[in-house]
Amino acid sequence: LWRQQQQPHGSSASSIISPFGGAPFDDGNFGNVGFLEGKRVCPISVVGGDDQETNETAPGGDPSSLTDGNDDAAGAAASPNDEDEEEEPSIDYSSILHAASCQALVNLSDKQLPILSSNFYAQHVLPICSQIAEHQPQFKMELKQTKWKKFGVYLQRELASRDVIQLKADKTNPAASISRIYRRHDDLKGLSKDAGSNVQDKKTKLAVVSLYRIPKQVVTSLRLPEDDVLAKNAKSEARRGTGFLTLAETKGMLDAYVASNDLDRRSKVALDGPLTDTLYRKQRSSAPDQLLKKEMYERWKTSVLEPAYALVEMPGSKVLELHKGIPPKVQLVVERAKQRQDKFITRLRGMEYYGLTDGEALCQDVSRRFACAGKVVHDPTTEKRPALAKKNHVELVFQGHLAEELQALLMGDEKGSSHGGVKNSPYSVPKQVIDVELRKGVSARKKRR
Repeated sequence: LWRQQQQPHGSSASSIISPFGGAPFDDGNFGNVGFLEGKRVCPISVVGGDDQETNETAPGGDPSSLTDGNDDAAGAAASPNDEDEEEEPSIDYSSILHAASCQALVNLSDKQLPILSSNFYAQHVLPICSQIAEHQPQFKMELKQTKWKKFGVYLQRELASRDVIQLKADKTNPAASISRIYRRHDDLKGLSKDAGSNVQDKKTKLAVVSLYRIPKQVVTSLRLPEDDVLAKNAKSEARRGTGFLTLAETKGMLDAYVASNDLDRRSKVALDGPLTDTLYRKQRSSAPDQLLKKEMYERWKTSVLEPAYALVEMPGSKVLELHKGIPPKVQLVVERAKQRQDKFITRLRGMEYYGLTDGEALCQDVSRRFACAGKVVHDPTTEKRPALAKKNHVELVFQGHLAEELQALLMGDEKGSSHGGVKNSPYSVPKQVIDVELRKGVSARKKRR
């Protein structure tokens, strides 16, 4: 019916000729001279002339010979934006995941096994994926774009089934952890440990170094050199000109004063007026004429010098921060729960001083590692608890007696607790700043062997 309503072929002078099919659009042939009687399309070998029969091949011709005979016309009719719309090179997520996983397996040492599959993916595989896709500035690993859809499925079907690794299952997950790596497998043979990114090898730790400052009145009284007092010749560039001194540097200035004033008496030191005022201050009347050098150094450290500290990144001894006073404490408090006296809760605060500023993320990590309930308290005063030291600080509350586990986790010390949740810890809080307090009725737990 549609063909009958159309004008006969070539009867309309305004007919629009298709540059590809060689026929008008309104003659019932859909712009293609090879469309015969509205039933079938035949290949076109040549388009040209008035005789349509010479432009068509037999119905059984080779469809690959279909052409309009006018490449220039076809190119002119093509969209001018075809060049701009070139497809971007697709990302092979499956290949990137497999390459990164193999490199991560090579980087792992046998001491780190067994390792949870989730930790292996987050801490070892993902950093290497980003390195492999460096040419993609906004690359983000999408597991759903791989042919396995899930990392656990990849471990089972691609690695475990081909004897690259051995998996250990739990009650709900058949690929819960990696227990063994077969390093002689062909997929791992050509890889070098130095070629990838090993999180454990490059893990840095924080250390607190005790420093001291000399009060101005002492500098004036003992006439100490200004360059030495300001630490202008310190080995660490971060301390130069700051006045933050090591104990050895302060003792060197004290020894120089004793030597320059001829006060050295072998194992003892004769005390002159300025040195007596410096060491004894208001107790001058009880000061002796001579003092053992050991006692002089002890008084110099405890009664004269002002405490300070440096937060240092190890290895490399990179000074991150310099502060006056004593290092702030990370407080771990274990107390009995108010609702049930046979249960315990563990409170944690002060971790922000050492880089753990995201309380929500830390709470979730601890809860996942130790399978315990946890919450973030922004204002402990509502629970009749002491206020927090700073505005943006929080207090974390966990269910259970977790003093030993939390201390080992924060320090990054796997030997500090036998609990498996402390393994592969990304934290490195210095041991000397962690203060554990057991409240009334809470006894220290016996360490499990």
